[in-house]
Amino acid sequence: MTFKLDLSARVFASVVLLAACRGDDPGEPTGGSTTTPNTTSGDDTTASTVPTTTGDDTTGVVDPTTSTTDPLTSTTDNTNGFITTQSTTDDPTNTAPQPNGEPCADDSECESMHCYTSILSMGQGVCSECEEDQDCVDAGTGIGCTPDLLSMSAVCTPGALGDGCQTDAACMDGLHCAPVIDSGGLLPTTFCGECAESSDCMNGQLCSPKFNAMSFDGNTACVDPGSVPNNDLCPDGQDGDAACMSGHCETISVMGLLQVPVCGECSSDADCMNGETCTPGEVGMSGIAGSTCDAP
Repeated sequence: MTFKLDLSARVFASVVLLAACRGDDPGEPTGGSTTTPNTTSGDDTTASTVPTTTGDDTTGVVDPTTSTTDPLTSTTDNTNGFITTQSTTDDPTNTAPQPNGEPCADDSECESMHCYTSILSMGQGVCSECEEDQDCVDAGTGIGCTPDLLSMSAVCTPGALGDGCQTDAACMDGLHCAPVIDSGGLLPTTFCGECAESSDCMNGQLCSPKFNAMSFDGNTACVDPGSVPNNDLCPDGQDGDAACMSGHCETISVMGLLQVPVCGECSSDADCMNGETCTPGEVGMSGIAGSTCDAP
């Protein structure tokens, strides 16, 4: 993934670059040999501006053709006292396929040949084991493709309760691939569960969703009527009120993207007593909260 420097890091980088560009103060000597101006006396001219090297007392300019430094392997730049060494053996155009978990733009950039993208990864592709259920079947590593919130990628799973899926074929026998919440197709919210609708349940039970927002997974389960407590998800539709202990299942809209039905204390002010008003439920950082009756 692409990360941006925060403000403090940018300031630090700017200071370093400024110091590098400034180099040595031209008003101060930097040490080493001094240059003696030319002295002319009569016909005798002494050229003392030729640099003199120490060690073997060899006078003259170094012949670049005898340098032992290989220009093909490294370069040194002493400009402004900022020394940099660059190896030309480093290939900046290296585009070798990346392992799972690394950012990508298309399938060709991944060793797995699967660049998974969803709103969970903020639109950034991530090299993953799969992009759809069939990828896992073809590789023999599972039957369902499940989003992994921790790595923002997708992994192959065996189709157990709570595993991600696209169709019933991605779930173990006896399980159904069903949406847990209505995301309008923006999020992968279909998981293997006990039922897809109440007709899949027995003994008058109702099909109700369960969802864990922290781990971004869930499943559907067959529950007894009037058994779902407040602040838990409830069935979307006619079975909603019947599933809740309170008899009130109200849908919460999350930024207009998600529609989340939740059991609460009330559906309107008429459901409250002593002049209290019905406050709609909400989804926040602390989780999902159903509607409540509050004093005015």
